[in-house]
Amino acid sequence: MSTSHDILDRNPKQIFENTQPEDLFPELPGKGTQIEINKNKLQIDGRYQRRQKKSLVSHIAQNWNWQKFGSLIVSERKDKSYWVVDGGHRATASFYRTDILNLPCVVYRFKNLAEEAKIFSEINQRREAVKAQDIYRSDNFAQEAPAVATEKILTECGYNIRKNSKGKGSFAAIGTLHRITKENPELAHKTFKACSQIAEGRHFPAEILNGLFYLAKKQHSNGVDIFESNYWISNLIKTGVTGCRQAIQEKKKLFYRTGPNICARALMDIMNKRKRNKLTWV
Repeated sequence: MSTSHDILDRNPKQIFENTQPEDLFPELPGKGTQIEINKNKLQIDGRYQRRQKKSLVSHIAQNWNWQKFGSLIVSERKDKSYWVVDGGHRATASFYRTDILNLPCVVYRFKNLAEEAKIFSEINQRREAVKAQDIYRSDNFAQEAPAVATEKILTECGYNIRKNSKGKGSFAAIGTLHRITKENPELAHKTFKACSQIAEGRHFPAEILNGLFYLAKKQHSNGVDIFESNYWISNLIKTGVTGCRQAIQEKKKLFYRTGPNICARALMDIMNKRKRNKLTWV
């Protein structure tokens, strides 16, 4: 692998030598071998690997953590060269560290280049499939404070995580709830409780939770607690989930964009209906 600091700005074909499929081992042993390899011996095949993200490489290099690093998955080809199949960002980040020379690797001998590339693809597809629900559950198991607070919100409001269900007590947008709980646990709890009232204890979408949380933050900065009583959310309860979603969709069409800001504006319009004292957007 090139040690040049401009490695990310160069074409992979200029960085890594081409290796022909016939240079690989003809057979595939089932179990890899755990060894440490000098980083200068590691290469990346730009023919099937995706282009690396500079920001991710920089983040790994600046926040190096061996526990998070794990092991690279490496292909040992017939000519005894080593090619990183999984962990290219981590391997590249090591070149920005003068205190790191050898990297932990699990080495396999693939029967051909196609299989090597297939493993790369399958690993990355599997990684992309790690959904917010799985992240939340692992954080909750690790007793991370935001996840524990999220679990408390769900329990106290009578909800469970059910991805494909829209019945009573089911909630799917765990990623949104987990995120806003990290930001402000108390406000997230109040927002979720209000949403559960709007939905009458049934499923409600992330855009309502997102929008109401955004609006609550904005009004709080204006000295207004929209959850202090039912005065402000009463119209949302009367409108219900279907009406709130429809209002949000109309607002999206009006502004030609989406996001919590737009959702919040739509909900504020509903809340202000037939109210002498109105919320303002400043």
